[in-house]
Amino acid sequence: MANEEKSVKVDFSCGRKDKLLKKPEFDLVFKQGRRSRGKRIEFIYLKNGLGRSRIGLVVSRKVGKSVIRSRAKRILREVFRLNRGSLAYDIDLVARPYPGLGLFTFDEAETEFLRMAKKLGSYGA
Repeated sequence: MANEEKSVKVDFSCGRKDKLLKKPEFDLVFKQGRRSRGKRIEFIYLKNGLGRSRIGLVVSRKVGKSVIRSRAKRILREVFRLNRGSLAYDIDLVARPYPGLGLFTFDEAETEFLRMAKKLGSYGA
C-alpha cells in the first residue's frame, strides 16, 4: 500500500459558481477587460482572483433565431468546460459571437478559445 499513486481528479463540471450571472459582473468585464477577437467570436477577459475561471455569454438576436442562439451558447459552454484548464490565470470571460456569420462548429469555437488562451499566457506578465 505504500506504493499507491494518488490520482489527480480534474473537475469538468460547469455549475452556477462557474458562470457570470449578474449585470455588475458583466459590466466590470466589459469596462476593464481585455479583448481577443477571432473570426467568429470575441472574448473579453479580466483576472478575477477567485481561484476559478468563470464564463458569461452574450448572444445577440442578430446572431439568429432562438434555436441558433441556444446552440451557440451550448457550444461555447462546452468549449469552456473542457478547456478551462488551458487558461494561465483565473479569469472572468465573456464570449460574444459575431452576428450575421451563421452558426459556428465546436471545432471552430475551440480553436478560437485556445488561441485566446495562448494569448492570455502573456497577459499580466
